[in-house]
Amino acid sequence: MTDKIMRVPSDGAKGFRDLRGSELDLRSDLTNKIMKTYKSYGFDMLETPAVEPTAALGGFLPDTDRPNGGAFSFSTDEGDLTLRYDLTAPLARFVAGQGDGLTKPWRRSSVGPVWRNEKTAPGRYREFWQCDADLVGTPCVGADAEMISMADEALRNAGVGDFTIKVSNRKLLDGLLEGLGIADESRQRNIYRCIDKLDRLGTNGVAELLGPGRRDESGAYTAGQELSDPMIRAVIEFTAARDIDKVATAIGETITGNAGLREIEECLSLAREAGAPAVLDPTIVRGLSYYSGTVFEMDLQGEILDESGMPRRVGSIGGGGRYDNLIRRFTGRDLPCVGFSIGVTRLAQAMSMRSVQSERPLRPILICVVEEDGMMRAQTMARELRAQGMPAQVWYGASRNIGRQMKYADKIGASLAIIEGARERAAGEVVVKYLDLGREISQRAADRETWLSQEQQVSVAREDICLEIDAYLAK
Repeated sequence: MTDKIMRVPSDGAKGFRDLRGSELDLRSDLTNKIMKTYKSYGFDMLETPAVEPTAALGGFLPDTDRPNGGAFSFSTDEGDLTLRYDLTAPLARFVAGQGDGLTKPWRRSSVGPVWRNEKTAPGRYREFWQCDADLVGTPCVGADAEMISMADEALRNAGVGDFTIKVSNRKLLDGLLEGLGIADESRQRNIYRCIDKLDRLGTNGVAELLGPGRRDESGAYTAGQELSDPMIRAVIEFTAARDIDKVATAIGETITGNAGLREIEECLSLAREAGAPAVLDPTIVRGLSYYSGTVFEMDLQGEILDESGMPRRVGSIGGGGRYDNLIRRFTGRDLPCVGFSIGVTRLAQAMSMRSVQSERPLRPILICVVEEDGMMRAQTMARELRAQGMPAQVWYGASRNIGRQMKYADKIGASLAIIEGARERAAGEVVVKYLDLGREISQRAADRETWLSQEQQVSVAREDICLEIDAYLAK
């Protein structure tokens, strides 16, 4: 008589998938196109471990009712560890550890899987891939707008179809709650999480969560925030506003709210000038609690058929925003940052269900900003250069000093710098500074006078900037 063989079930863990063939090909293709776009904006790749010390990651996920706050954590002899739930929290730990060793503003990109112990649903998994980009060390609203513009360009280059980018600012909602007398940060975060469920639960469902509580179809009860009826109406009216004037009326006169209004007006203006399909949507708060200013989501249009054959709206395929306080946990000091993530897994699934530019090995071209009102013109020049395959970067430092910008250009190894001051703009020209040539002359020149006597820059007509740079690089 033979022993009975115990068979182990071959089912995988709930919320996880095995992938092969065309699914992996599509993910790889999307990832390559997205990361290529990031690279054209001058972003450096960073890879961090899949596992981080639990304390380093922090508890910023919205699923506070889930085990370990929605993360996958475990204990070891050397302390508690957690699988990373996004690529931003590890970035904060890395930046804090570098101290002053990073040249800022620093552009960083990352790609890889992340893990969240959240409830599963069609198209919602516990392991998924993200393509991240973050700009570290600048409070400039122009940087927020460029991230929105880069997200737009990355998705277009990936050929994803029609989408919109919904934009808001955390300070708008902070101002509203400030006016309502809700100052407790924990309660504010809970209200953010209620609003973040508007797309799924609708106005009535969110109103219940803001008030006495809500019982879902399964009978499960979620305690509410116990806001008064006038407070609930004020929050719901705020989320329904779709233009600046209505948002301003909803939030009233608060210092925080007014700051948010100024920031979002400038951000939307710059992003739209860049051609991004950016729209104001106060319902965008983002679930992660570390956001502090601009927030945005990329929303894929249309429907797909899910695994059961039912039509389903895709919705959000990524998002991000400004987080100026995240690194304070490590250093005791704020460091302004802005970033976003594209959910490659969700995007690939949507594209599979609804059934090259040549690379130029160029180093960065720095577009200098020497006047307070020069940001939009600088970003326009950068877009023109990128359209020709040139990796242009805009200066986002606080200083308008050209010497400081040239030092930054040298540190990032820029090959060229573009300068447009008041005199050049009046003449319809820009100055193209040949940094590589300057370095070469510096090595040959016997003294400063010899170095200064040799031509290292040229003034060209503004409309000829791409031709001039292309001709120089072809030499």
